[in-house]
Amino acid sequence: MERIAPGGRALLRTADGVVFARGGLPGERVRVAVERAARGVRHGVVTEVLERSAERVAPDCALHPRCGGCDLLDLAEHARARVKCEIVRDALARVARLEPPLIEQALRPLRAPGPHDDRARRRVSVVLHGGLPTLSAPESHQRVSVERCPALHATLERGLAQLAAARGPDGVRAQLACDERAGAVLALERDARLARAFVDAGGRGAVLTVDERSFGDPSLIGEVTSDAHPCRSDAGVFAQATRFGGAAIRDEVMRAVAPDSGTRVLELFCGSGHLTVPLLAAGAHVEACEGDARAVRFCRDNVALVDAGARALVRQLAIDEGLRTERAPDVVVIDPPRAGFPGLARLADQLRPRRFVLVSCDPATGARDLASLIARGRRLVALVPIDAFPRTSHVEWVATVE
Repeated sequence: MERIAPGGRALLRTADGVVFARGGLPGERVRVAVERAARGVRHGVVTEVLERSAERVAPDCALHPRCGGCDLLDLAEHARARVKCEIVRDALARVARLEPPLIEQALRPLRAPGPHDDRARRRVSVVLHGGLPTLSAPESHQRVSVERCPALHATLERGLAQLAAARGPDGVRAQLACDERAGAVLALERDARLARAFVDAGGRGAVLTVDERSFGDPSLIGEVTSDAHPCRSDAGVFAQATRFGGAAIRDEVMRAVAPDSGTRVLELFCGSGHLTVPLLAAGAHVEACEGDARAVRFCRDNVALVDAGARALVRQLAIDEGLRTERAPDVVVIDPPRAGFPGLARLADQLRPRRFVLVSCDPATGARDLASLIARGRRLVALVPIDAFPRTSHVEWVATVE
């Protein structure tokens, strides 16, 4: 095995070509059962480790490797940081086509949680099967029942038990979340019976996202900005799943924007205000755009906490390459979903800000978006990888492009 690729599979080369295999670590000799082939690349699973890596450890979760959540549990914690930086370098070289000297010049040390940082997940999405909460098996439609999960905050583990006690119908997707207060909160698209049963089983509150009906107290306080501001949200709108990850992204974006009282910021995919509120609190003028109506309502309420007045404009709109802005920005901040923002190149031609600050939760699409700016004469000046989910191969980054 040569290295860990995005998604946690290890890469090896054979006389017949490349294989990506679950369950292997760099430096190991293994036997692999090939499961499928696509576009000339084979995918499989390790069936036997012939020569073990010195960095292989026993996982601390009984669901591993049946659960597809934490894919680096076999690898010692000190080695995971190296793997994530290698994933970032590979994306910048292979997708963005940057030369190694430019990569090393821009790349900053990985921001990883310390021993006293809260690294537990405060949000989890599950699907009910047989009345029980389940997670996905690796790269499969199969489900794995979960009662305990070392990656979750203890309040969410109790929330799993309360959701199981509510005995909802199969196929229901539910989002659980928590803050510093007692009790987990639940979000469902519909199913009022299940929402009531969850609260009756000890959950703090539930909300139906289709019609906004609430049961108990489904609000979350402080999770939007990782406790920097008392912003409100609920389990039905996106927020960073770990306190450390959210705080690290927020801090690095603030450092990259360096806002003052005259800075004009266009923020795309603002959600419920994760970056909007800190930028306004620092004195910037912010035009924040988001497509999700529920997130926009929370964002507008949260913006009111900092008394920004005319400096704040929160708009609900479809974010695409035809975007029209109310103010010419100095800086564009973009925190897109995993698919990235394919319309970035045209937006750059249209707006011509002095700086882009790009948050990415997927190295491949993040590198693609960076490449579209670099092709237009922009320069990558800094990229900070962030270890928001320490037990996994997942890595995020904040990149600054001048």
